[in-house]
Amino acid sequence: MGRVSRVPRRQSSPRLAALLAILVCAGSIALVGCGAPSDKQAATNSAPVKGGTLKLVGQPVTLDPATCGDVDSAMVDHCLYETLYGYAAGPFGKGTKLEPGLAAEMPSVSADGKVYRITLRTNSRFAPPVDRPVTATDVRYSFERMLHEPLAVYTFFYASILGADEYMSGEADHVEGFRVVDERTIELRLKEPDPTLVHAFALAPTGVVPREWVEKWGRKFGQHPLGSGPFMLEKWSQSSKATLKRNPKYWKAEEVWLDGVEFLPYSSSMTDMMKLQRGQLDLCWASQADYVKLRSDPKWWQYYEEELQVSQNYLVINTQMEPFDDVRVRQALNWAIDRDRNAKMHGCPPSYQILPKGMPGYIDGAKYYGYDPGQAKLLLAAAGYPEGFKTTLSVSAESDSANQVAQAVQDDLRQVGVDAAIERRPGMSYFTELATPKTIALGVSGWWMDFPDPYDWVKPLFSKSAAVENGTNYSFWWDAQVEEMLDDAQATLDEEERIAKFSDIQEVISDNAPIVPLYQLLAGALRSPAVGGFYIHPLYGFDPEHYWSQESRD
Repeated sequence: MGRVSRVPRRQSSPRLAALLAILVCAGSIALVGCGAPSDKQAATNSAPVKGGTLKLVGQPVTLDPATCGDVDSAMVDHCLYETLYGYAAGPFGKGTKLEPGLAAEMPSVSADGKVYRITLRTNSRFAPPVDRPVTATDVRYSFERMLHEPLAVYTFFYASILGADEYMSGEADHVEGFRVVDERTIELRLKEPDPTLVHAFALAPTGVVPREWVEKWGRKFGQHPLGSGPFMLEKWSQSSKATLKRNPKYWKAEEVWLDGVEFLPYSSSMTDMMKLQRGQLDLCWASQADYVKLRSDPKWWQYYEEELQVSQNYLVINTQMEPFDDVRVRQALNWAIDRDRNAKMHGCPPSYQILPKGMPGYIDGAKYYGYDPGQAKLLLAAAGYPEGFKTTLSVSAESDSANQVAQAVQDDLRQVGVDAAIERRPGMSYFTELATPKTIALGVSGWWMDFPDPYDWVKPLFSKSAAVENGTNYSFWWDAQVEEMLDDAQATLDEEERIAKFSDIQEVISDNAPIVPLYQLLAGALRSPAVGGFYIHPLYGFDPEHYWSQESRD
């Protein structure tokens, strides 16, 4: 769940909803304080009240859920559409709890884990002018439409469903394992158990849409979205604000407090904060520099909040390119980089594991590698590079934060004889090039969880199926042992045993060193006094369905 100096938190990649702000894009997300986030919480003690419109920063690329591939689009889609399942309102902890969405309850699952039966609630309706009940046929249509969409980014999460691969390849008219039993009941039949399937049906691309409205607008549906969520679109053009209003047909419309929400394009972090303090914005992300200023501002400090995110910024090592096809060279880079110094520079806790803190499978206190230039030199010499070598380190030209990371990495590598020239590539093409085989030797990237399960980390970043052109495995590293371990973990129905297997998987990945984990992010945000009920959601970012305007009581 990722954007550049004018876009926040995760990078606005057209392919990844979870792709991080490369790195937090300089000024979009706050990276504040090494270690645990502050205990201070701004007071929002007033009771919820109806009315008012809040203005937030957010710049979606498309509002067609099937092609949702960036965090801002997912944030707005969460306002417009419903998925079968979702996550509870609230910050980390509460906000990572799965709950029914369009589904009336959590699914019933067969003893062997291969059959899911899902019952839909009876009171969900599409927004006007469609204004009709949402049915199981709509859910299947929306799901199959997403699987056929060339720009869909999450199709690999549904490969366990019987017939999904055949449908995507054009060999079948429908997904065999996705059955409409009746207009309120769905049955999913799987090839093998898949403990993450319910999480996968909480992802934004599975938002349910009405077929007749999609067919009316065709490829322009993303500019004229319509779902059954808490809000409906009033007006939007990609270069300006997106204006939403409360959906009167939403099944919980009485619990949606705001009349509307406006998502405004990003400026610089400093400019956004100035707009907020002048009353032109109600919510914005805050940078490290903003954090420092706010600490000494008693008026605004009370309106600042932060949360540790289940995320990671890391150095990508392309294992297809020499000399990084040698595991000893990759291990050397892991020993050469001073992660503590790099993380401190960004005000974040360092990362020493493949899995970030907060992700099941993370091992408290475990450290894979550390800062040891001497060990790095020994490994380079053993690999045939006693004097080091020259290479290129690529970054997005539009991300100040990524460039700072690159400079620190460049300094560390120089100490062990590796001369890494920094190459700044245009932000719009950077991630396309990262996902192109044998193109970028070293790069700076990041990942933000799509859902709180380690499968969401290992599958997209370290599997064979993701190590393809336009995939998400930018190191292009995969290992037959990890593939077998991943299959075994996914077939394990005992959750404690399954998570322990993912801890073992991350050890094997660490030994092979396809990346250098650098640091975990802290998200900081500033709100205006008008915002009630505010929290930073671990998956949705801003979550206006549950906020209210305190000014509306005046």
